[in-house]
Parts: sequence; structure tokens; C-alpha cells
Amino acid sequence: MTPETRERLGSYGLTQRRTVFATQDGLETVARNVYDVGHERVLWDDVMMVTRHREHGWSAIIVGFLIAAFFIGIAVAIMLGSTDAWIVALIFFGMGFPFLFVALSRLFLGVDVVTVYGRRSSTSIRWIYRKARAVETYTLIIARARAAQRHLEQQIRAEEAAYQVATTEMPPLPDDFAPPAES
Repeated sequence: MTPETRERLGSYGLTQRRTVFATQDGLETVARNVYDVGHERVLWDDVMMVTRHREHGWSAIIVGFLIAAFFIGIAVAIMLGSTDAWIVALIFFGMGFPFLFVALSRLFLGVDVVTVYGRRSSTSIRWIYRKARAVETYTLIIARARAAQRHLEQQIRAEEAAYQVATTEMPPLPDDFAPPAES
């Protein structure tokens, strides 16, 4: 597919960047890890289940709080030791504040995850802050999968009906027809 026919749904990851695109045939996931690029696909016809849930990632929360406590603890120790060194204490507090912010936002907001399971593959998309986008993408994926599966169901019914017509229009056998005798 050309990049013009793909719609970017989302991307996530620190060490391995995963970008998910919606194409006419299904979802395409491109995973980039330095120089390795991998592609995965989940076709709309093969979608078995779509889930949307929220996860917190307790290890990220705990590590964030520990690093924040370390830097803020150094800032408090500097302030208790000397009130004249408030600039240095402010620098250490500033170093701990981003970790505290990330840990608190992860604790209260969580990470919204939309996972699409196919027959042979699966993919997921994660959002930390854009919760409405997660709901929008979830409904988009469900709508496209249902439309593709309805189209496939109509094709199967049409083929079955054509097969029924072809088998019911056989001419009748003559009354004196007898199957060959086995010897």
C-alpha cells in the first residue's frame, strides 16, 4: 500500500517505536527498532475481538515515585542543612518534579489500550493522555471490522444461493433409470 491510502491511528514505545495504520484491508503495524523494521497485519475479515481497557503499569509508577523521592529528598536535605543554598535545592526539586508528575499522571490517568485480536495475529495501540482518541479509534476499528465481515457474509450467502440454484435445477431422471449393478 502507498502511504496515501493509510490512516495513522497511533504510535507508542520508547525503545521500539510501533506505529499502527488503518488500511483498506485491515490494520498494519510497523515496528522500528534502530535499524530493524517489522510489519504485522490484522485483516478486517479476520478480526475476532477488539478490547479497550486501561492499565497503570505499577513498575513505572513505583520507579517514578522512587526517583522523585530521591531528588526531592536531596532538596529537602540541602534546605535543612543551609537556608542559603535554596537555589541548589530548587535545582534538585526541579529534577525530581518531572518524575513525580509522570508517576502521578500514570497513577490517576492510566494508559488506555485498544487491542485487536485476529485469527493469526494481534496488535495494540496505547494512549497516555488522549483518552477521547482511544474511544474514537475503538469505535472506528469496530465499525470497519463489522462492515468488512458483513460484506464477506453477503458474499458467502450469494455463493451458497448460487450453489443451491445450480444443484436444484438438475433435470429429473427418467422413470426407467436404474443404477448400474455392482458385480
